[in-house]
Amino acid sequence: PRRYLDFRAPASVLQKPAVLGLLPDPASTEPYRLLDVPGLWQQNTAALYGYPTVTGYHGVQMAAPMKLQQALATRQLEWISLMNGRYLASPQPLNLPNARVLAQSPYLYENPYSLPRAFVLGAAQPVTSDAMAFAALGAPGFDVLHKVTLDADLGLNGPAPLAGVQWVNAGRNHLSLDVNSPAAGLLVLSQTW
Repeated sequence: PRRYLDFRAPASVLQKPAVLGLLPDPASTEPYRLLDVPGLWQQNTAALYGYPTVTGYHGVQMAAPMKLQQALATRQLEWISLMNGRYLASPQPLNLPNARVLAQSPYLYENPYSLPRAFVLGAAQPVTSDAMAFAALGAPGFDVLHKVTLDADLGLNGPAPLAGVQWVNAGRNHLSLDVNSPAAGLLVLSQTW
């Protein structure tokens, strides 16, 4: 017979990993995400304690972010940075250029290339389908940190304007931002929902 239940002492499941205490309180700072490398702890441990993760809550992964991850499979650090992955936690050391090591065993890194959760870009490439968009994003010369794909040509081909993006309010089902830009641009949100 198969057994589908796993019985564990509540204290072993509900004890917050000490390494999470090194991160800023997710409710009191500019939003960020943690990439917790598989094998570090039980799935969804960081989410259980209120830390948003790059991969989302396992079992509720959305198709578009998964397609984006597949398109950038050979450029994982760019994907993590685009998805606001400011911190990476791993059971083993990682080769992350210019990353700041915050802890060892488990390893905790700060990603210096992480983009904010919301930012403004000044360049877009028009595409006619989702498949074309993901193919363009995955092309080696496409700079996903400074350009987006859109289903319309807005004539945006320049650098990002010096725009200010400020979080006013963020809740489970809503968010409010103040955006001030001296020039035309695109507000990009790395939301997966």
